[in-house]
Amino acid sequence: MKTIISISIMILGLSSCTSEADYNPATASTLGNNVFLSIEKQEGGEYDCKDILSKKVVSVYGNESKKEIPLRLANHNGRKVLDFNAELPNTSSMKYNPEKTEGYGHADVTISFKNKRTKIRFFYKLISGEKDFLGTNAIYIDSIGCKEKKIKPTENSNIYMLTLKEDTDGELMIKQ
Repeated sequence: MKTIISISIMILGLSSCTSEADYNPATASTLGNNVFLSIEKQEGGEYDCKDILSKKVVSVYGNESKKEIPLRLANHNGRKVLDFNAELPNTSSMKYNPEKTEGYGHADVTISFKNKRTKIRFFYKLISGEKDFLGTNAIYIDSIGCKEKKIKPTENSNIYMLTLKEDTDGELMIKQ
């Protein structure tokens, strides 16, 4: 009987452990991960963001957190765009310079639109000021990559603009 209980406890203990590390996003006092997103049609012109959001034909999924990222509607220079906070890199994947004043990392999201999916990689830079003072570090999007293409996004007050365009096959690509 003791053997059965011991084996049961070991099996229960092993089944509760996971080999995957939990998502622990990098933190900073200032975050620059807010993204405005628009989607351009293959033949030109943009999709109506209010329409595609209400019809639920667009979504953003955080590959690190394994969670859906909320999308909102926003106004950017007089036009409606989608708005979301890009996933931050996992702390375990951040790389720092020897002084720990700069760090680099990335996080992936999957954007789904009309039954098509594309992976977007957000490359981040973390900068730190004085080590002894709180509130002197910032993490922000440095560049964005998709299917071998990497761009520096346009930025306004820590909000980054990203436009995806349908190519001739209807697949989504970064437009710059």
